[in-house]
Amino acid sequence: MGAATNSGDEILAAELLTDPSGPVICAVRGEVDMSNADELSVYLDSAFKAGPDVVVDLSGVTFLASAGVRVLLKAYTDRRGRRIAIVTNAAIEAVLRICGLTAVVPCRPTRSLAVRELVRSASAASGDGSPPVG
Repeated sequence: MGAATNSGDEILAAELLTDPSGPVICAVRGEVDMSNADELSVYLDSAFKAGPDVVVDLSGVTFLASAGVRVLLKAYTDRRGRRIAIVTNAAIEAVLRICGLTAVVPCRPTRSLAVRELVRSASAASGDGSPPVG
C-alpha cells in the first residue's frame, strides 16, 4: 500500500512493506499534523491488519505534531497483544521523548534495530528459548 495526501504544502505518504523476519513495516514520509493525522491512523490500521508486529518507520517524517503523537499512542494502547516499534530520526525522537512515548514504545534509530527489537520480544513472549538479539 502506498498513498499520499496533500494538505496545502504538507504531504504525508506511507508505504507498507514486509520484512523477511516477520514484522510489517509502515514507512511514513512527510509531515504529520492535525490535517492528516487521521491518514496516519488509517495507515497503521492497515499495517496491523497485515500482521501482528508493526515497525512504524518515521525516519522520513520531518514534522510530528501532537495529533500524530496521539495516533501513535493510540496504536500502542489499542494493540491487543500485538507488538509495535518505532524508527525515529533525531527530531522525531526528541518529540516522542518529550511526550513520554519513548518510555513505553521501543524507539530505535534504524529499521533493522526496530525489527530486531520486535523479533526479540516475540521470541521472549513465545518462550522458544531463543537468545535475545541485541
